[in-house]
Amino acid sequence: MGTMPASPSLEPAAPGVPWPPCGVFDARAFTDPEPGPPLVTAGGRRLAGFAPPRCVLVVGLTASGDVLHFLPLASALKRAWPGVRVEWVVQDKARGVVEGQAAVDRIHVFARHRWAAGWRTPARLVSTMGEILSFAGDLRGARADLLLDPQGTAKSALVNLLSGVRCRVGFARGFGRELNAQSLSVTVALPTRRMHRVRKSLWLLRALGVDVAGAGARFEVPPGAQAGADAILRDLGLAPGSFALAHPGTSAFGARKRWPLDRYGALAARLAASRGRRTLFSIGPVEHGWREPLLAAAGGSGAAVVEPPSLAVLAGLLARAACVIGSDSAPVHLASNLRARVVGLYGPTDPVLFAPYYPPAAVVVQGLACPDCGAAHCNHPVPR
Repeated sequence: MGTMPASPSLEPAAPGVPWPPCGVFDARAFTDPEPGPPLVTAGGRRLAGFAPPRCVLVVGLTASGDVLHFLPLASALKRAWPGVRVEWVVQDKARGVVEGQAAVDRIHVFARHRWAAGWRTPARLVSTMGEILSFAGDLRGARADLLLDPQGTAKSALVNLLSGVRCRVGFARGFGRELNAQSLSVTVALPTRRMHRVRKSLWLLRALGVDVAGAGARFEVPPGAQAGADAILRDLGLAPGSFALAHPGTSAFGARKRWPLDRYGALAARLAASRGRRTLFSIGPVEHGWREPLLAAAGGSGAAVVEPPSLAVLAGLLARAACVIGSDSAPVHLASNLRARVVGLYGPTDPVLFAPYYPPAAVVVQGLACPDCGAAHCNHPVPR
């Protein structure tokens, strides 16, 4: 879609971003700085050499937005080792991120929620154990000779140990969580703990001698999903490139990151008055009750609300938007991955870690102190 036009309110990309940042920034101010090389060790010693793999198992069991950050690993692996087989372990709710992507040859679904429910239900305990054992058997059946763990948590540590892969590469102690490093055979120490999640995941490959310069990923919207998105737009009277898409939601875990609904409505009214541009709000099933408040706040701006039936259809809508606006959430990162123009609204999360990675993107940052820890940026969930 070309480069972002110059704006007097858009700060130039520069490593010297004030901390805590507050204002409007080109997202590259957070994603471009070169942090330095990683240090890779095996058994406490520097890794001497590495043989090209035949099959790689990528373990990414986190939420959809984070899995999107890991996705460049698949294309970077294919570029580095043509013919390598890439298999991906993904949590059930994030399956749509990797499903149908050409660089991923096979998906192993970690059915966390179903297994957790089965584990607590005596009548389902035996069948749940059978499913888990079958899952472990499938992992071992892949006969992968390299495992990459860009997540670094207890969940991924469990998969690492179940996989049977001898060469398991992840982050050194202090760069992952929950004793994850103990499940690895090769650990990578990073030059800084504050590194964007896309770059952090790619550093696992850089540590193995792979050139990751320019590595990235573009979500592939299935033709059927794009046709479905285009049909929605036709029904609403919206031509491609004529509307702004705003996504006000986040996961329940990240509810603290949400901008108020009335402000999204006011933004829609302003876009209509100043630019003659309609706004399309995308919401999920659990946010069905937001429809009326959004439209009421938008007034007579011609705004519309849509509930996409799938992540792929949402991607089709994002790809047709003139601009995508939202807080740190999977749809905003998906839009960035599609190279749409993105405006990220960032309050309590750190843009250095989570800013939209692919230009053109701007980040509006308001340093909001966390009531739990007092930090200007953190990732604490909203207390229940």
